[in-house]
Amino acid sequence: MRALITQREARDAYGELTDILEARYVDYFVKLGLEVQPVSNFLPEELLPNGDVLILTGGGDLPAEYYHETRPNGTQPHRDGTERWLTERFRKSGKPILGICRGMQYINALWGGKISRLSGLAEERPIRMDHPVEVAGEQWLVNQFHNDGILLEDLAPGLKPLAVDRENGVVEAFFSQEDRILALQWHPERPFADKLSGERTANMIRKFLGLGECLG
Repeated sequence: MRALITQREARDAYGELTDILEARYVDYFVKLGLEVQPVSNFLPEELLPNGDVLILTGGGDLPAEYYHETRPNGTQPHRDGTERWLTERFRKSGKPILGICRGMQYINALWGGKISRLSGLAEERPIRMDHPVEVAGEQWLVNQFHNDGILLEDLAPGLKPLAVDRENGVVEAFFSQEDRILALQWHPERPFADKLSGERTANMIRKFLGLGECLG
């Protein structure tokens, strides 16, 4: 199964536009059994490759229009356009779409939802500290590398919450059977303090992609 995986848009030391993809993503999804193909943000639409699954990665802000608060505009316009075009193509073709962190937020925004700055929460969620979420009545401990998120009331129509931070009313994962979407706010490719939650996450992704479960 070939997975198209998106990349950050940035500038190098010479000020030139460039693509950036963290090695952890490649290692993680190759180990899951996928053939990973990074997608450049600077290809014309007609040259964008085909694949069996689309993975929208994390890193960076979205366009300002998608936030509740007044925010500066995002700094990755080529990436935004590439991801929007690919998402629509995969949606129309009925192929699975996996969103991670920013990727999850972008899917929610494209489907008509909103994103909020996660400040003043009932229970603070410090960066790099795992925290509990509820998944199908179970408690998982997932990693935290984001300052923005999706409140329950801001989840877009057609998307259903899968994991929720109940203490704060924040959606930590959602899905859509109709559009074949699975989206996670946490990073499956990064370390988990709780090994079981990491294994459960991997099995969730494998099941979504039809790869079967891995027994630890």
